[in-house]
Amino acid sequence: MEEKIFELTLLSEKDLIGEERLDTVFTHGIDCGVTDCAILTGARPTFTYSNNYGRGINRCSNYATSDGVINNQNIRLKIKFNSEKEFNEFMKDREMDIDGTICLAYFPQYLVESFLLVETLENYYEQTHETHIHIAGVDYIRIKPEENITTARNYYLSNGMKPKSTSFYWIIVSPIKWYVDKESQSLICSVVLYGDNLQREDSPYYQLIYNQVYKEIQRGVSRSRITQKE
Repeated sequence: MEEKIFELTLLSEKDLIGEERLDTVFTHGIDCGVTDCAILTGARPTFTYSNNYGRGINRCSNYATSDGVINNQNIRLKIKFNSEKEFNEFMKDREMDIDGTICLAYFPQYLVESFLLVETLENYYEQTHETHIHIAGVDYIRIKPEENITTARNYYLSNGMKPKSTSFYWIIVSPIKWYVDKESQSLICSVVLYGDNLQREDSPYYQLIYNQVYKEIQRGVSRSRITQKE
């Protein structure tokens, strides 16, 4: 039976609040960004004004409840390694960005900003009916928002516009940024990625991320072990 190296889980309340909160949270704060994909798929953020390209800041409860479902459906993930050894093996030879993050796995996050590119993607969709399109090395996903997306007056996308339930949106698939929390041997997602009222293991979004994370972590740990033997 293959050894389990990590768990892809949700942030707990004690991770974010109180004396046992993560060092990452202590450094960067409890608030975090909310992706366009999260808003369009049902996240329920409370926005305050931000200069970060017009995006809001998530100030509502973004931690796990007792039944494993995020309050307000805001999914912010945590990768917890099962031992310090495995964490160190994975991190070996990896360089962190200046903000203390690494990139791991891909997920649709923010809107396509170019009107011409949106037009090109729509034309391609009309011809092929494909909602996942790959152009020049980049993947794009066509998303229809939740029907009740317009019920909250303070929901804004990264382009400064309110989402419309009658529209479709093209989202860029981009690397997920994770804060590295060495003390807890964990990686903390830097943003709310998506909104989902399902148990996390049943969510197709969870499975998409888990499969990518699993392969990359296994590859990183295996590479480290081979190097050690040499």
